[in-house]
Amino acid sequence: MLLFIALANVVHYTWARPLTTSGFHADSSTLDSVLLLLEQLLVHDRSRPMFAVLYGFGIAMIASRLLERGVSARDARHLIRRRSWWLIALGAAHSVLLFAGDILAPYGVTGLIVAAWYGRSTAWLRRAAALSGVVVTLVAIPIYALLLAQGTGTLADDTAAPATGFSYLESMLTGLVGTLLTSTIAGAFLFFVPLTSVGMLIHRAGWLTAPGDHLPALRRTAIAGVLTGVVSALPIALIAVGVWAASPAVHGAALWLTVTGG
Repeated sequence: MLLFIALANVVHYTWARPLTTSGFHADSSTLDSVLLLLEQLLVHDRSRPMFAVLYGFGIAMIASRLLERGVSARDARHLIRRRSWWLIALGAAHSVLLFAGDILAPYGVTGLIVAAWYGRSTAWLRRAAALSGVVVTLVAIPIYALLLAQGTGTLADDTAAPATGFSYLESMLTGLVGTLLTSTIAGAFLFFVPLTSVGMLIHRAGWLTAPGDHLPALRRTAIAGVLTGVVSALPIALIAVGVWAASPAVHGAALWLTVTGG
């Protein structure tokens, strides 16, 4: 998942390339276009959701092992919260010192939220996953897609390399503001909470700890998941390779579809 996330983000390090109004490279070769099509169908906005599921699974695994050692549920939640605060600190350092697009801190905020849910019944956790999923699908993702679609309309004229006069101190300040903003938004709109909850439910169901006992369900989920991912990403993939010249409104709808489908 980390390798796929790297592939999805490496495009941000290409400069001095003409862009389409949708924010994709306008001078791509045939090979570039083929690889971009595959990346949009199989990687972009697909790796991040899967990573969130694995994050929730990991939280549940840590807590269950603590309970097996005789640690109380309260102390297990305390440990998860402590690790979440460390994740926020590491994310803030990453954003300030290296890359303003950090994602660790928002995951840390998510950990603080779901830590309070550990020890609840499976039915309660399912309801929490469903309700937070509705919030993310109907509120968070539309806002994200709208902002992204509106922002890419101005990218075509911004093809130069970064300004050399941008000091490191200024970049640190930008990173600090960025991590505070993204972490607050991720927490307020529960962006990673539904899938993290799904990861916790997968742990309880034993799908990954005893996969041999759940092969029919795993096969159905794999087939349905791949088909959903590919079909929902098809519009944005066609826009990315220039086959479809979509308006900003249609581009925003395609973004909503691909993020939701992912």
